[in-house]
Amino acid sequence: MMHNSHRWRKGLILLGDIVVLYVSLWLMLLVRYQALPSPERWDQHARPFSFVFLVYLSSFAVVGLYQLAIARNSRAFHQALGAAMVAATSIAAVFFYLVRPGITPRLNLLIFVALTALLVTLWRRALNAVLGSALLVRTLILGFTRDAAELARTLAHNPQLGYALAALILDPSEASRRAQLDDTRVPVRICAPHELLAFIDAERIELVIPATDAHLTPALVSALYARGDDRVTVGDLPSMFEAATGKVPVQSVSERWFLAHADIRAKPFYEFAKRAGDLLLSFAALILTLPLAPLIYLTVKLDSRGSGFFTQHRVGRDGKIFLAVKFRSMFWDSGGKGPSTPPVPTDPRITRIGKFLRKTRLDELPQLWNIFKGDMSFVGPRPEQTALADSLSKEIPFYRERLSVKPGLTGWDQI
Repeated sequence: MMHNSHRWRKGLILLGDIVVLYVSLWLMLLVRYQALPSPERWDQHARPFSFVFLVYLSSFAVVGLYQLAIARNSRAFHQALGAAMVAATSIAAVFFYLVRPGITPRLNLLIFVALTALLVTLWRRALNAVLGSALLVRTLILGFTRDAAELARTLAHNPQLGYALAALILDPSEASRRAQLDDTRVPVRICAPHELLAFIDAERIELVIPATDAHLTPALVSALYARGDDRVTVGDLPSMFEAATGKVPVQSVSERWFLAHADIRAKPFYEFAKRAGDLLLSFAALILTLPLAPLIYLTVKLDSRGSGFFTQHRVGRDGKIFLAVKFRSMFWDSGGKGPSTPPVPTDPRITRIGKFLRKTRLDELPQLWNIFKGDMSFVGPRPEQTALADSLSKEIPFYRERLSVKPGLTGWDQI
């Protein structure tokens, strides 16, 4: 139920975005030439812009605009949309400069970008209003854990996910934990096991998510099974948590869950498309930032002693060690603290220019070269230092499995 619901909602968003892009193109021609677009003019522009549309849609996907948890018109949505528009427009500008398709796209592109940003925002706002009130799956979370509480908050604040949280049910033995849920939008009920079935019927519950296997009692399972209908579906917390938040609750998963959900099959088309996208985006970004790189390098050199670059060995895909490159943002000699010590925002080792570079993330521009070479991707888990990766693998379940994909310049949590 949860996967089908999310699939059609994401498909609807994608279809709407495609329509918005072509409507923006039509309006751009109307505004630019002060007349209804003729078939010849439309055809002349639609062909090259159709390729550009693929770039925009890919950028939307990369920054997570098809992840339902941030598809709402929130600050995270607008930040992601802005980043995608800047990246896609930069690539479009390079494309039109190199290909020269016989049109004058400079002013046209600016008009198109403004219209697209406006229409995408309006389209998503209208869609969220509909998805937030229609066809919602009545959902009950059974029991209390930290992950169950976070899932309850996520569902309560994001109706566009397609779920209406009826209640977070606490057993009388868990009643004292009610105070840990300080969110007024999360309905909490104290309910004894023998009262659950009546509550499910009264609230027309369609989906039950137990916090742990222990919360799904044999009596409740037998009662639901004895009804002989499929109105109520029992899901599992890790899968629902991942679908809603885009993250896996590592403390809640078991070896059985991991083996059931880990997809280790080869995906040649996906790998090819992802690598092609990384190459195209990194090449365009390297060209666009080429004039800026020497200025940053010289500024870093003048601000403090040492090289303008900082290099460090990081752990990549399948455990391969690669040399990550950044603009240096810390003092070369940090008073005995090695450069591998993770910095904090108020770290005295960070230089004056380094504070600005870190805040704007300009210190990461050289990693575009790592992406171009194939050491990294644009989106993926953070590449860690070798010693830190060894330490984390002892603390976090299945940490080593993250090495099955390339590390990224940014992660889903940052997006």
